[in-house]
Amino acid sequence: MAKRIKLESQFEKLYPDAEADIHFECVSKSGQIEVIPGHKHVLFMANDVFNLLFFDYDKQYRLYKIVGVTSEAFKEFLQLFYMDHAQLSGGNALQVMQMLKTFNIRDHSSAFKMLLKAEFTREKLFWGHQLAVWLNQDDLKGYCEEEIAFNTKEVFKLSDFLVCDRSTLHHILSQDRLTCDEATVFNACITWSKAVCERKGLNSDNGHNLRQQLGNLVYQIRFRSMTLAEFNTLAISSGIRFTIDDWQELFQLFNSKEFSPKRFHGGLRLKPFTWDPKRFVCVRRDDPLDPNEWWRKRRVQRNEITVFSTNKPLLLGELWFVEIKFPKSDFTTKCVCKSNITIFQKTYIANSPQCNVIFSGSVTLNDRRTSFRLPDPISVKPDCLYEIHLEQCDMSYFKLDMILDDVIEIEDTIVRFDDGGNGLVSAICFNRLRV
Repeated sequence: MAKRIKLESQFEKLYPDAEADIHFECVSKSGQIEVIPGHKHVLFMANDVFNLLFFDYDKQYRLYKIVGVTSEAFKEFLQLFYMDHAQLSGGNALQVMQMLKTFNIRDHSSAFKMLLKAEFTREKLFWGHQLAVWLNQDDLKGYCEEEIAFNTKEVFKLSDFLVCDRSTLHHILSQDRLTCDEATVFNACITWSKAVCERKGLNSDNGHNLRQQLGNLVYQIRFRSMTLAEFNTLAISSGIRFTIDDWQELFQLFNSKEFSPKRFHGGLRLKPFTWDPKRFVCVRRDDPLDPNEWWRKRRVQRNEITVFSTNKPLLLGELWFVEIKFPKSDFTTKCVCKSNITIFQKTYIANSPQCNVIFSGSVTLNDRRTSFRLPDPISVKPDCLYEIHLEQCDMSYFKLDMILDDVIEIEDTIVRFDDGGNGLVSAICFNRLRV
């Protein structure tokens, strides 16, 4: 098996052009042809795939043409064979990683693993999962799996999904918890199968071709999570062909809860994330002052914003808000303030912010700590920023001033608030996740 062996630091003296006996021709990012020097004995020792490649080079000029990668990326790739501590840049990370896979090089610097994760984006989710499995990189693999579990419907729409391999799709289908219904899973499989047909030059509208490309993957779809009416509609609209044995088993699966199928998965797709009191953690950032100190208060603004982020994936289930008062009320006067609440999720793709509304509703604040339970828990990811907006219907209120911490750490969970302590949220209640 091809591999990279650990090289002595003396090879650093050869890099990049001392006593070169082989040259590589690449095209730079600017479109210019560039010739990169190398050393046959170094590359032979490091990776036996080069033995096969060098049979095809121009012996007169000792030149081998590299296609599909830029000269800048190929030079960084060569560093892995010469240097113990290669200098790798983020802009070339994906091309270098692809060459590592092409040359079947599993052993590479830990710095590059960190670089890959830093450059990783949702658009390359399935590609990253395949490489993470191949490289046995558990942290990146776990990140991909969390992303798939949190945002299944969205990641099915990625172009990267259409070119993922069978093992990756099998991994998705084998998960018990996905944040979409089974009809969406079925349609995603059909879309994937059609893309495979098109790449192979097959008729993607032919139901037999669709079934052939899916193969045994179709048995991982949780048809028992659908109604019979849903299944009939999907089967007809997709045109997929099932065998007679498949139809017999599906008929029994839909008509008997006790039936244990031999081909198809007999279980249900579970609700993705349910609230579990045993994994409850409350992040309190408030330290209320003496309620008699009325001189320490401020007027509630039209739009009060609380901004936070976390270091771990969590499930957001409940919010606590600070106490409010009428300007001239005493402590016996009941105070009620109706507000509209909107929660935004901000992600950064290619350094461009993407803002999505993940919840909107209404809440009634009062002169005691207000607890607001979300109708459905919201998955919170560590690579996102969250904004909780409270739009007031009436601004003739004051809030009790509080000391609001910006960073709260509970065991290994860290929540950072970036609102300068000016929001109305005094605590956030989470569930720790085990994805």
